[in-house]
Amino acid sequence: MLERYWAWNYEIKDLGLWPGEGYKGHNMPVEVVKAEDAQATIADLQGQVKEAQERLSLCEHELGSVRIDRAILQQRVAQLEADNRTYINERHENMKTIETLQADHARVLELVQECEYEIKRRIWQMHGSRMGHQLYGDDGRLDCNTCFRKYSDESLETVCGFEIYDANILFAKAASLPAQPAQEQCSYCKRPLTDNHSFSYGVPGVPRVYKCDRADCTKPATSQEGQHEAAN
Repeated sequence: MLERYWAWNYEIKDLGLWPGEGYKGHNMPVEVVKAEDAQATIADLQGQVKEAQERLSLCEHELGSVRIDRAILQQRVAQLEADNRTYINERHENMKTIETLQADHARVLELVQECEYEIKRRIWQMHGSRMGHQLYGDDGRLDCNTCFRKYSDESLETVCGFEIYDANILFAKAASLPAQPAQEQCSYCKRPLTDNHSFSYGVPGVPRVYKCDRADCTKPATSQEGQHEAAN
C-alpha cells in the first residue's frame, strides 16, 4: 500500500500532521502520494501482470496438453473396455469349450473303461477254457475260483501278464508231450487218408503220392503214379 502525505503550500507533510482548520480554498491540504512511489508501485504491478500473463500462457499450454492427454486416456479407456468385453466373450466361449471337452473326456473315459473290461472278460474266459479252471463272474468281478485271480480288480497290464503266464505254462506242457507222428494227407484232395488208400512207391527225385478212396476224390493219377499204385 502506498504511503500517503499531506500537501499544502507546496510542501509535503506527514499524513499524521494535520495542518489545521484555518486552511481553506486553494490552500486546503490535499492527500497525495509521492510520484516515485506511485511509479515504483505501477512498475511492480506491471511486472506482476506480466508474470501472471506468462503463468496464464503456461497454464493454457499445460491445459491443452492435459486435454490432449485426457482425450488419449479416454480413447485408451474405451479400447480397454472393448478389450474387456472381448475377453469376457472369449472367456465365456472358452468355458463352453472346456465344458464340451470335459463331457467328451468323460464319454471317452467311459468307453475306454468299457473296452478294458471287455478285454479283461475275454482274457478271463480264455483262461478258464485253456487252463481248465473254474470261473465265477456272475457278480461282474471276473474271478477264478481255481487260481483265485480277480481279473476285474487288476490293471489291464497285469491281466495281459496273466495271459502271457498261462501261455508259457501251456507251451511248457506242450513241449513235454511226446511227439505225435504226422498224419499223411491225400495228395489230391488234401484230406486225411482213409484206411483203404493207395500210394506210389516213388522214384528217386519224385516224392511219394497218396490217393484216398473217397468217391469225390476223382482226380486221376499221373502216368508215373498210376504205374506204381498198390493197396496199403
